[in-house]
Amino acid sequence: MLRKYLATLADRYFEKRTAGPAPEKRWHKLYDVPLDELKQRVLSGDADAAFVLGDIYDQGYCGISLDRAQAVEWYEKAATLGHGDAMNNIASMYQHGDGPFPVNLIKAREYYEQGAKAGCGTAIGNLGHFYADGRAGLRQDQRRAVKFFKQGARRGDGDAMVSLGYRYGSGSGIRKSPLRELYWYRRALQAGNPRGSNNLGVAYYYGTIVKEDAEKGILLLSDALLNGFDRAAYTLGRANEDGKGTERNLEEALYMYRRAQAGGREDADKDIERILKRMGEEFSSAIDPEQRLEDLRAMVRDTERRFSVEALFLELARLCQQLVEDKDNPAADQPFVLGRSSLIRGFVMWKQHNPAYLEPVETALAIDGRHPFLTPPERASLTTAKAIAFARDHKWQEAVNLHRDALKILESDPEAEENAVLAAMTDLAFCLHEASEFEEASKLNSEALARAEIMFGESDPALLRIIANLAQNEYALDHADRSVELMRRRLAIAEQHEILDVIGATLRDLAIASVSVGDHAGAEDLFRRQVAFAERNGDREDIARARDDLDDLFERLGKCRDN
Repeated sequence: MLRKYLATLADRYFEKRTAGPAPEKRWHKLYDVPLDELKQRVLSGDADAAFVLGDIYDQGYCGISLDRAQAVEWYEKAATLGHGDAMNNIASMYQHGDGPFPVNLIKAREYYEQGAKAGCGTAIGNLGHFYADGRAGLRQDQRRAVKFFKQGARRGDGDAMVSLGYRYGSGSGIRKSPLRELYWYRRALQAGNPRGSNNLGVAYYYGTIVKEDAEKGILLLSDALLNGFDRAAYTLGRANEDGKGTERNLEEALYMYRRAQAGGREDADKDIERILKRMGEEFSSAIDPEQRLEDLRAMVRDTERRFSVEALFLELARLCQQLVEDKDNPAADQPFVLGRSSLIRGFVMWKQHNPAYLEPVETALAIDGRHPFLTPPERASLTTAKAIAFARDHKWQEAVNLHRDALKILESDPEAEENAVLAAMTDLAFCLHEASEFEEASKLNSEALARAEIMFGESDPALLRIIANLAQNEYALDHADRSVELMRRRLAIAEQHEILDVIGATLRDLAIASVSVGDHAGAEDLFRRQVAFAERNGDREDIARARDDLDDLFERLGKCRDN
């Protein structure tokens, strides 16, 4: 305990004594120099300019497309001019098989050795790893590896600092020293190396070599993660799972474990599996599997409830297996289990816009047809989901029939919510229009609009979709004046509530409709407004399209464009 206390005091001292920004490389400002000028500098023998050009093409910096072949060309020029970091980068390409090079550890070692002789701290540290692992024809030698890590660390290489700190912690090739371990992790952090921040964070979070301070550990780990060291997410996942140093948050824990896995923590698989299982267990406090299944059924329809779909499906599979295996439970019959599980799975997949939702939806509806178990809202929702699948394939008549069924279900349900009925009416009217049943679509949309005005008010954004659909109905019925009137109303509501995408689309539709009714001056004004709107709020495509629309109008009217 006393040792950890003293180590904590020592780290505070190291933090103050060695604090300060990491020194910039002498070539750092060259990244702001134009490429042509850099190339001219290379002709004058500027090794730094050649290295920066190589790095730009290697990483795709400064808006330049990544091009490893060109990167090698510039690195080799820099290496010829004695640039150690260029030698190191070529060695790294040989080591990992990047760019035009296949993996060749002997070549990598040779370039690392050249980079080390040129004074590159990173190359020195990398050569230390070759000795530590006994690679590229070198005999494994931990003491010599430590010697290289020391040299690299003294030349400011953050990775070498971390490796040296780790050796002091493990006693590999050198005598153990927790204080020196802390010192080099702290130096690495201050040199901008996120692994140093990670290792310090782990030490504080678990209290391994310093006094345990979970909150400080989380801050250090978060800094490491922010600076690109994804493996730091693993301990942050543990913190969020256990609620240590932060509030317990299983969703955040799952995100962190996944990020750690992406960063190379292969053992995070079991943690992800454990979190998903725990999340599923917490969906319901009930012990009885039948009641838990009903709780999941209610949960997925709760618009305020957030949950992991993956955890839900795993819990659903577990409950179904448990119910099927319970032969003495009357709820274990196949229609009960399959129907309810298909309902939950199909509904969630539909809301996720997963195109595979149709199979479980049809299964649930088929079972409900023989063994009714769906509530009216559930039956209407699944029927609507099936209708949308037909509409997606432009099978409009099939979609119309299903939307009619969904609307009938809701209209016969005394507890149906008015907004659900309005949505069903709007969906049906849309498919009727696409099926060229314009008269019926218009009547249905008119009724839906009147009911929506009562429910929401006459200028609520909830009316926008119905008004747009009704305007299309009227236009198709050759009632262009009525269509223009509706679109003007839609534009006014959208402008009142500053709904930009609706404003842009409605300006265009209204302009086209104005041409149809012979209001050419009004159409020109609307197209000009569309151009101005696109220039303020749109991207290049929006602006180009708006200008093309205006040009098309002038061409049709035989006028010259006058901005």
